[in-house]
Amino acid sequence: MLVCLLPIIVGFSYIYVSQSSVATQLRCGGIFNNRLLQMYDDDATKITEFIYSLNCIARYCYSCDKDIRARLGKANGVFGRLTNIWRDNGLSLHTQIRLYEALVLSTLLYGAETWSMSVSNTKKLEAAHHRWQGKILKISWKDMITNKTVRETTGQDTLESVIRERRLRWFGHVYRMDSNRIARQPMD
Repeated sequence: MLVCLLPIIVGFSYIYVSQSSVATQLRCGGIFNNRLLQMYDDDATKITEFIYSLNCIARYCYSCDKDIRARLGKANGVFGRLTNIWRDNGLSLHTQIRLYEALVLSTLLYGAETWSMSVSNTKKLEAAHHRWQGKILKISWKDMITNKTVRETTGQDTLESVIRERRLRWFGHVYRMDSNRIARQPMD
């Protein structure tokens, strides 16, 4: 049966896809310029979110809660797989922190420039950041050491300031683009 799918709008509202994967359909010609995409399939289902580009979640609503939870889960998995490194007394704290920044924080903050941050999401991110730093330093919450002391020991900033810095860097990148680029056009 031939199914016609409706076009996608930039900053999409809804995407109609067949039961095969989104990636396959987008590779088969995409849905652009108010043209209909026709594919052989039985059903077309209406979706409001899908996963793209290294598991980022695109969705109809403007909340980033689900994406932040997914990123926290992925970063927690990376941190857990490095347990032997955090327990190794032969590695310097500097080396462990560099690995933490390169592997865990990069996984956590992928795409963070575009997140709309709420207070609860900021608290979740900061809690995970301080918990991981505490494990690297081999301290427990029972030791009653403040987060500020932990950050001073590791030399890390709050994630809120890291995200703010990344947003500014991203904004500068977009601002320097040619004015005919789609990402730059809202600034004109």
